[in-house]
Amino acid sequence: TLNVRLSISNFIDESRSDIKNFRRKYFDEYREFPGDDALEGYDVAQFLIGALLSSELPYQIENLKQNSKPLETEFEIKPIYKLSNSSQLIPDYFENSFIRIVEIKNNRYNVIE
Repeated sequence: TLNVRLSISNFIDESRSDIKNFRRKYFDEYREFPGDDALEGYDVAQFLIGALLSSELPYQIENLKQNSKPLETEFEIKPIYKLSNSSQLIPDYFENSFIRIVEIKNNRYNVIE
């Protein structure tokens, strides 16, 4: 028996009704099933549109919270400073610091909260 835990950025819970609805609507529109890129792109678009509508520019400087439940990808955008000097006011870049830990049980991924 293996006891495996993984950190993954994207996770799809196939049993959720909103994911099933997205897949059905996508198929009805494009006549093919959506890949992981379509789900991730939808989440990114929802996050960016929500960020632009909910805050003033530049919206990245704040630690934004995701307004809607994502299909696959969650976001926790934080500024990153190359120097450890905390007095620096301008970040070098921003990254998604959200981490999801899953374990494999009964040949399925289970999210560990």
